[in-house]
Amino acid sequence: FLGSVLITGVISMFLLTKLYEAKTSVLPAREEPLGGGLSFGGGEKGKGGSAGVAMMLEAVGGSTKSGPTVMEILHAILVSRKMAEAVINQLNLLAYYETDSLTKAITFLRDETDIRRTKDKTYEVIVLSRDPRMAAEIANAYGTNLDRLNKELTITSSKRHRVFIEQRVVDKTQALQQ
Repeated sequence: FLGSVLITGVISMFLLTKLYEAKTSVLPAREEPLGGGLSFGGGEKGKGGSAGVAMMLEAVGGSTKSGPTVMEILHAILVSRKMAEAVINQLNLLAYYETDSLTKAITFLRDETDIRRTKDKTYEVIVLSRDPRMAAEIANAYGTNLDRLNKELTITSSKRHRVFIEQRVVDKTQALQQ
């Protein structure tokens, strides 16, 4: 028994690849449907924050109650291909993983990354990598890119709602004129 323990210890010290873990936590601003709570700036209703989209929808008779929650949206963004591509491009992971294929790089990244929802309603991005610096950079890149992608999605969503409201105003104006 003692001999097998010693042999296993020696093998694990010299032959197995060491993996380093890096974690980052993502804390949503508040739990709100429709992605309104994704602004990390913490805007309040009526103060130009992300709740403005929800208020606009409620004003035109739309409901925000059945939309996805902030946690669902955060998870969807974190596990999306767009997020993986952004992290790979930001850190030049094609060279790090020694591949020319973006699909293979995404597979390698997803194999090294674990995204978990905690009981405290946050997400943890846990990266296991053979390079401690790269593990930390990948974990931090998820946070950076989450903020950027969230802003892009919020702007796109706000633009769609603005166009919708503008069209409703035109329709109602024409109806009143008739």
